[in-house]
Amino acid sequence: MIASGASAGLAAAFNAPLAGALFALEEIFKYFSPVILLSTILSAIVADFVSRIILGVGTLFQFELVGTIPLKDYWLLAVLGGILGVCGTLYNLVLLKTQALYKKAHWLKEKVRPVVPFCLAGVLGMFLPVVLGGGHSLLDSITLSAGIAYLLMLLIAKFAFSMISFGSGAPGGIFFPLLVMGATIGAIFGGVAVRAGGVEEALFYNFIILAMGGFFSAIVKAPITGIILIVEMTGSMTHLLSLSIVSITAYVTSNLLKSEPIYDSLLGNRIAEQRAKAGDSDRGKKVTVELVVHFGSPAEGKLVRELDLPKNCLLIAVRRAGEELIPNGSTRILAGDYLVFLTDLDAEAKTRERLAAISSS
Repeated sequence: MIASGASAGLAAAFNAPLAGALFALEEIFKYFSPVILLSTILSAIVADFVSRIILGVGTLFQFELVGTIPLKDYWLLAVLGGILGVCGTLYNLVLLKTQALYKKAHWLKEKVRPVVPFCLAGVLGMFLPVVLGGGHSLLDSITLSAGIAYLLMLLIAKFAFSMISFGSGAPGGIFFPLLVMGATIGAIFGGVAVRAGGVEEALFYNFIILAMGGFFSAIVKAPITGIILIVEMTGSMTHLLSLSIVSITAYVTSNLLKSEPIYDSLLGNRIAEQRAKAGDSDRGKKVTVELVVHFGSPAEGKLVRELDLPKNCLLIAVRRAGEELIPNGSTRILAGDYLVFLTDLDAEAKTRERLAAISSS
């Protein structure tokens, strides 16, 4: 139900039902399940249908996409993807560091931390209001005539304000702001490509939508969701190949730089905070953990007794081909099996990491 609500929210907000369902599979669960797919895609379609009745059927972004980038210029896509991978890694690193700095400032109580971005918003509201809010007004400022220096200033200001705002714990999100920052990076790259690389001016907005997908893939580590999300938000299928190249390049680059998915990192921090506040209240409580065995994973083909399981972790069921098996030491694990473990609630996060290491390829 939680995943279905998340899928419905994304679908309604961005007019992207397929991306909403894929986000649950690729980012939240990280494995395919027919039950999860059915519930998330149904909720996403219904939410999108209702939102279209209220808000209309138009796409979220109304860019003038004329033509496609020619094959001779596809090397630019690899360069753009690499830049986005580096920028996405920097985004994740700075966001987590900002949260850590707020926590170290013991003199600044948790309830008054939002005062910092509140005061900064007042200053920016007088001198640079375009960087405030989610970013719709900033998108209107992204044009070829805006100039590289101006776009770079907008990017830096939006980046700094987003870090300070989200890091403070103020209610809000990073989903749409990161898309806007990706669009700004694409506008800067597109401006350079047009002015110095001889690319046609009509292709300027193509780099913007490509960069949005690539920046999303580098930060969230969900390239398929990023590709489908941009396709649905722009209503254009003609850029699927170029969008895939940029997104996958950005994803691989961020992986090489050892960047973790931002939502996984934020969840890990939140769990650690809750564990610290709860103290011993969760001691003795149990929880089940379900994982799927990937092809090529360390667990594939091994007997249960050969698995390197964490302490206080018990394999209680193996779901295979629609049947549920009660395992013993001689049960052989196959790719595609759903393993159900019982573990301590206060050690759930670490147990999930250990289990993911043996079940993932």
